[in-house]
Amino acid sequence: MSSPEPSQPPPVSLEASDSEYEEVNEVTYVICDPQREINSDEPQLKPNVGYSITGLDSDTPYMVIDGITYRGEYEDALGSGLIFAVKGAPAQSDHDRTPPEAGPRLQYVDHTSKVLRLYPVILKPKASQ
Repeated sequence: MSSPEPSQPPPVSLEASDSEYEEVNEVTYVICDPQREINSDEPQLKPNVGYSITGLDSDTPYMVIDGITYRGEYEDALGSGLIFAVKGAPAQSDHDRTPPEAGPRLQYVDHTSKVLRLYPVILKPKASQ
């Protein structure tokens, strides 16, 4: 006499329609502060230089700026750091005798209370075991 097969639950569909979920893009601003000696013979950071970040969500992210590697540590800022976006080139005057407006136009974007202090490090390969 054979025993009846246990009944199987119906398959569950894991597919969800697009209307059930909403895509959320969270933006967090952090001010990066590379620590360098002011009177150092090292060159100062240049504007618009390339960089790469590893482990931004970790407690100690690493950042390479212009070939120099930095280890980061997050700190709370004293007060708030304001974030601005540059909007175009400085406006020029219609009259030759009037000087153009000083500097580029800035637009407020957001503020932050986090600072990522960046300390220069020298990375060495791990010793083989």
